[in-house]
Amino acid sequence: MTNDNPYTYALTADPDKPLREAREEIKRLTAERDEARRMYCGRVSRDVPLDAFEIAKNRGWDCFPQADEPCSVTPAP
Repeated sequence: MTNDNPYTYALTADPDKPLREAREEIKRLTAERDEARRMYCGRVSRDVPLDAFEIAKNRGWDCFPQADEPCSVTPAP
């Protein structure tokens, strides 16, 4: 008989594994969300007189990297 329950951490040698996995998943999902927001802002900025950064700011989104970090989306001209 095998135990297919992925939540049997109490029996593992690494009790911090669930927290570490949760942190990694949160980080991955946050990056995915921010990329989707940047894509949205970049697309909408083509149709309105605001750039992508202003659109994000108006929505209260902090999805663009800081000025010293590389950005994967460039605002529309």
